[in-house]
Amino acid sequence: MHWLIAFAAHASAAGSQAAHGLSLPHLAALWPHLRPQHVDEGDSSSLSLPHERVWARALGLTAQDGVTGQAAHAAHLRGLGAPGQAWARVTPTHWAAGTDQVELRGPESLELNAAEETAYFELLAPLFSEAGYAVFQGGAGEWLISQEGLRALPCASIDRVIGRPLETWLKPDVAARAVRRMQSEAQMLLHEHPLNQQREAQGKVTVNSIWISDTGALPTAAQAPLPIVCDGLRLPALRGDWQAWAAAWVALDATVLREALERARAGQPVQLTLCGERHARTHALPAKPSLAQRLLGRWRRADVPALLETL
Repeated sequence: MHWLIAFAAHASAAGSQAAHGLSLPHLAALWPHLRPQHVDEGDSSSLSLPHERVWARALGLTAQDGVTGQAAHAAHLRGLGAPGQAWARVTPTHWAAGTDQVELRGPESLELNAAEETAYFELLAPLFSEAGYAVFQGGAGEWLISQEGLRALPCASIDRVIGRPLETWLKPDVAARAVRRMQSEAQMLLHEHPLNQQREAQGKVTVNSIWISDTGALPTAAQAPLPIVCDGLRLPALRGDWQAWAAAWVALDATVLREALERARAGQPVQLTLCGERHARTHALPAKPSLAQRLLGRWRRADVPALLETL
């Protein structure tokens, strides 16, 4: 089995400090006996997060930065469109203006109920359909659009942008001009709209913009088995709640990594990918592990804080 742990480390000083306080005995016992398979190197300015690039490769894509095919995979699971069709994900968001910068707040902060989400979708969907996009309501605060121009269009992951200055991710780009236009038109339509006025009166966060991401198309060839994504660290990391992030890590170690360690000790295939903000490291147990490798954790143990620092 292949487990992929997203947001396993964070580049901030607070995130690094939280990592140094972690005690993860199952990861410490397992990691030294796995062998390197792949290292995905990047930096915190890349459009895609490391776990998204690993996922894109598993889908059979070339992992072009900002083109991950995740929306196409979501459309495939829902039985939408035709094989090889290009897709993107549209997410309703709130852009919060500060004294000197604008930050994006993700869909979790909106807390839209089903009726509100449908109302916003019905308001904004015509913008896309009139521009030649096929539009589908995907649920869970995100919608899917399809058009050939999305096939190789690099877009920043929304998780890369949440809580950070938007100007970093809105640099002029001829290829992304259509996306920027759709964002601007959505903002004008949402400005002082009755839907937002009602939410504002209720003390709720308004929907004042959208984010477009996860572009690309699935290859027509057969895909390799996809890794099991463990994303329990995601929300605490995005919110900067390092106490909750550390607790989520401990829970992962007690469940997923305990299972991985038990499988490895039984000589079963184990593959583990740890993903931070910059890099991802994939290690695996050899197909025919030695006796020493099967006696995992008896002698060698990983320095977990040092390991996470490499991500």
